[in-house]
Amino acid sequence: MELTLRLARQRVGFSQEEVATLVPCSPVTIAKFEKDSSKISNDMAHQLADIYCISPYDIYYGSESEFIEKVKREYRESRMLRGIS
Repeated sequence: MELTLRLARQRVGFSQEEVATLVPCSPVTIAKFEKDSSKISNDMAHQLADIYCISPYDIYYGSESEFIEKVKREYRESRMLRGIS
């Protein structure tokens, strides 16, 4: 199951500041990656995945807004398949 970096962080209960001290980097960098993870380095993806207790393959690599649209589209499609309006 793909997760945005923000959702993964929130699931483990960390703030951006706490994650930034563990990586280490600035909280601003964490915020940028949460908005768009498409340009995140492989090393950073692995570090964050370790902190968030997920596989790097579970990270959604792209913008958060694209992820939200993808989830909405999949939800609508599943409702249509089940005959729910």
